[in-house]
Amino acid sequence: MTGFRFRLIDTAGSELGIVNEGRPTVEIGDVVRMPDGREGEVVEVYDDEFGQEGDVQATLVVDDGSEVPAELSRERAGELLDLANELGLGSQVEEIARLRQLLDGGLREPGSDHDGGDSAR
Repeated sequence: MTGFRFRLIDTAGSELGIVNEGRPTVEIGDVVRMPDGREGEVVEVYDDEFGQEGDVQATLVVDDGSEVPAELSRERAGELLDLANELGLGSQVEEIARLRQLLDGGLREPGSDHDGGDSAR
């Protein structure tokens, strides 16, 4: 056996595999090579007894780039609009978009004039 063994999981908790590193510890922000050859940034380190289960130094949560992008391509957005129409939601697309904007913090409800600060006067 060469190096130190680490279990890699993605941010959703799915196991990516076990890799060997030439160092005994890996910290948040370090970059490791994944079993498929890509590199990923370590975003969490579990080095307690559960994280070391299976004879590994630690379990590393790696950002493998599989997160869904915040913005959709025009093609993908078109596909989603077509799906909304097929499901009979076409008339509600604007309301769905408004609610998404509200959830993302880019829109305020009518009558909501607070700035997030203390409302005591």
